[in-house]
Amino acid sequence: MRPLCLPDALPGSIEAWLLPLDLAAPVAAEDWQLLDQGERARAQKLARHEDRVRAVATRASLKRLLAARLQWEPASLQFEAGPNGKPRLAEPRAPVFNVSHSGSYALIAIGASEAIATLGVDIEWHNGDLRLDALADYAFTASERAFLHACREPGGDIPAPFFSEAGWRRRPC
Repeated sequence: MRPLCLPDALPGSIEAWLLPLDLAAPVAAEDWQLLDQGERARAQKLARHEDRVRAVATRASLKRLLAARLQWEPASLQFEAGPNGKPRLAEPRAPVFNVSHSGSYALIAIGASEAIATLGVDIEWHNGDLRLDALADYAFTASERAFLHACREPGGDIPAPFFSEAGWRRRPC
């Protein structure tokens, strides 16, 4: 897991980490140990091994990161459903967080609840066969499409690095 550099415009209390996942590996025993009985039961119900790896490794990593911030033991952290069912720590003034996973990566963001009310992140797997320019015509504004087309090779598709960590970011409010 590695921390990500975030834009200066974000509140300083926000941190994000990228977690690479080995989807073929067994679920790590040390990760299973950090999950409570309900979390383990939910993970065991997942039909695909890859989904179990994503769920368990991501929840265990989230617990480690939150515990480090709070100076608690990771296994002691308890989650509850907040408004709209989104998980949150069952502690007053606990950090806010959000998690996303796709393909062989997870993304975790954490922020101080005093500085921000909610936090959202998203990560999407890049399909090399997908025509990104067709997606851009559907999802981007005219100025975003102009910038995007300036980045590509003549006659080519949008370069995949455009969508990388160092590339383009947009999140609707």
